[in-house]
Parts: sequence; C-alpha cells; structure tokens
Amino acid sequence: GLEAQRILQYVFRLFVRAVATPSQPLVLFIDDLQWADPMSLDVIDSLVTDAEIKSFLFLGSHRGIDGRHPLARKLRSLEYRQVNSTKIVLGNLSEKDTNEMVSDLLRTAPINSFSLSNAVHRKTSGNVLFTLQFLRSICD
Repeated sequence: GLEAQRILQYVFRLFVRAVATPSQPLVLFIDDLQWADPMSLDVIDSLVTDAEIKSFLFLGSHRGIDGRHPLARKLRSLEYRQVNSTKIVLGNLSEKDTNEMVSDLLRTAPINSFSLSNAVHRKTSGNVLFTLQFLRSICD
C-alpha cells in the first residue's frame, strides 16, 4: 500500500545519497518515460526533489504526451515546485539535415546523396529513428 511506497522511495533516496558523491557522481537515464507507472514517477520525483542528494543528475526522455498524461502532470508539478530542470525538444530532421546524415553514412559528398536523401525524407518525414531504420532496411 501507501506505506510500502513511502518506504521504497525512502530506500531509493538513501541509496542515491550513499552512492552519488562529488568524486563519483551518479547519472540516471530513463528512456520512454511515457510508459512509466505513477509509482515509478513518484520515486523519480522523490529523488529529484531530495535536497540531501548531491552529485546526482537525472535524465529522462519521452515521446509525445498530452496534458492529461500522468507524466505531463508530474512535470507540471515539478515545474510548479521550481525543481531545476532543462527541457530539450527534439524535432524532425530537415531535408538538408537528412541529406547530411545520409551523405555522412555513405561517406560521400552531399551532392551525391541528394536524390536518395529526398526519398528517405519523404518516407520518414525526417524522424531520426525512422530514418535510421529505413536506411538499415534498404541496406539489408
């Protein structure tokens, strides 16, 4: 129940306090936070708001969420409480950026990869993950 959740959060905070030191800082990266359950979000909240935790950096990533999503609510709560954070929004690649990436991968001049990169961009809309997956699929 609720008491077990509080104990779990407390144990996690004690663990991070013990292992995150100035000589050995701790970085915790969690991908796909849009799939995190509310209890996990509460554990993260307790870690990033604990004033006694030093030398700790939390990095999280997520894909599109709407304002009603539990993660969106948690992020608003952290912002309201003025928890220090930086938001980085990654957009899709432009046609020029797609061409640069394709030319780099093919180790050729951008002028030589232009027609391929335009086709790749049309197919993937510049989504980096889709672009890489598509390029892998045509190479296999």
